Amino acid sequence: MAKRIITLILCLTIAAVLVPASAMAWDGIIAITLESGDNIYNICQACGVDYFEAKDTIMALNGIEEEWQLATLYPGNTILFPVNYGVTETYNAPAPEDDYPADAVMFYVVPYTIHNGDTIENVYNRWGLRYETYAGLIRSLNGVQDLDALSVGTTYYLPTTAENVQTASAVAVVCHIMRYGENAADVYYDYGINYGRYSNILMAFNGWRDLTRLGVGDQLLIPIV
Repeated sequence: MAKRIITLILCLTIAAVLVPASAMAWDGIIAITLESGDNIYNICQACGVDYFEAKDTIMALNGIEEEWQLATLYPGNTILFPVNYGVTETYNAPAPEDDYPADAVMFYVVPYTIHNGDTIENVYNRWGLRYETYAGLIRSLNGVQDLDALSVGTTYYLPTTAENVQTASAVAVVCHIMRYGENAADVYYDYGINYGRYSNILMAFNGWRDLTRLGVGDQLLIPIV
């Protein structure tokens, strides 16, 4: 574990992306690439979190629907993971500079039109990524369940990394931490986005949560065109 390559995704006061309102609050989120012998339970121990408190958050962050699927992850998968500071120094993860860090890019989305012979798996293989890492997010962004039955000629939003953004139509998705007195419509307005006009798309980017009921410390994902 000490030699693991960890990519710091975002230092947050609460890790709540796609997580139920009743979930535990965490100090941050990191991305961990699994190595041989790893399992979710021992990673929880290394991150200083209780597996039984963290499992729902881990499942929500990674688009995993059933707990048994946590045991099917294999080396090479990259998993978003909640952590508590004080333990994360092991991973060289810096503590946030203030209570409300600046909005930060979480991932990128590319509109991709499916061609004859395309599958989600081979598209991601061409990008050098494992589509399983993004499967839950793909389903949420596009309102689809069966990723093996995408329609030829239809354009889907596919999440990817900065290294694979090769088109001017790519969208950066940033994360905003809600402050006292803020609401989603006003935050989107500050970014030049009409919430009323695009509410369905914006809800899809946020796991179909009710964005009118966000509280202080909740996360709001914002697509930046």
